[in-house]
Amino acid sequence: MKLLARLLLGGPPLAGLLLAGLPLATTLHAQEISVGLDIQTNAVVQLERGFDGSIWGITSSSMDLLPTVAGVFVVKSVDEGATWTSHEVTSNWWRWGSDVCPLTTNEAWASVLRDDVEDTLEVFRTSDGGRTWSIVKPADVQLDRIISVHFFSPTVGIVFGSVGRKIEHKWTVSRTTDGGKTWSVSLAKSAFGQEQVAERNDRSAARFGSAFWLGLSSGRILFTQDAGATWSFISSPLGGSINAIVPLRDGRLLAVRTKSDGGAVAMTTRDGNTWEPAVLPPNVTNVHGMYARADGSIVTVPSEITQTPMLVISADLTSAVPVDSKPSFGVIELKDGSLLTGTEAVRGKGLRRIRR
Repeated sequence: MKLLARLLLGGPPLAGLLLAGLPLATTLHAQEISVGLDIQTNAVVQLERGFDGSIWGITSSSMDLLPTVAGVFVVKSVDEGATWTSHEVTSNWWRWGSDVCPLTTNEAWASVLRDDVEDTLEVFRTSDGGRTWSIVKPADVQLDRIISVHFFSPTVGIVFGSVGRKIEHKWTVSRTTDGGKTWSVSLAKSAFGQEQVAERNDRSAARFGSAFWLGLSSGRILFTQDAGATWSFISSPLGGSINAIVPLRDGRLLAVRTKSDGGAVAMTTRDGNTWEPAVLPPNVTNVHGMYARADGSIVTVPSEITQTPMLVISADLTSAVPVDSKPSFGVIELKDGSLLTGTEAVRGKGLRRIRR
């Protein structure tokens, strides 16, 4: 795990991957943005950036225990959030949008959770900007069940899933180097027991260059430093589900577990072997995802379902400032330093832009 510290300390600057952020002390203004949908109780719950700068989002239920009943949609902007288009991934009822993974303006993958069939996900891909979607069969990626999709470049990506019967399944990772045309197994039948991915919508995952971390319900972290070619496990002392994971600017990796009372327990590591407690500000609660910013600060990924507010935590982890008090889901940073978050997709809304 010495390479973990070297990767974090010696890798490309965060500014090369993340965009400049809002200062902590400023007057903020919120602008509601229409995504062209009117599907109450559905919200844009996740926002991701493609490798060409395009921004994609996916819809899911905005109410706890109520699945998406009007299909699953993606929204997309190719002009840094100025205008948006929306496209239907599937019209089937009882679906949750659980993950979106954009590659370019035209290419993207989307994972959809079926509420009518327990623990079943459907994975779709598009090559025409979202206008049409084709379903990806698990056998095509050498899995029995697909959980999530992640790409490191438009050609190199991974699919995380399982093989075997559900009661005795083993987790597996498949990898592609040709944009998803062919796949080979890079982590073969690892016996995770009853471990699960801790969060939907990439809230317990983080990518930094060719490194990728995935927080599991056991407190372990699945880790690659070479874009999924090889894998290892990091065992954290958190003693429970890892609900957020983020690389810090000083070279440490921060992992957070949210307790049943909403309190956040945090630990940091440089090499994956030695861990130290991290004290978060007292108003940081119900953490379910974190987003690293170019200035070293961190944004908590908001969710009305988990009652997680959007806070900006200082780089030294000593203070946390609220930036949006309205219901919202997911967050991404724009080139001008403003923050974009998802909202319920009703007429005239769907996104909120927060700026100075």
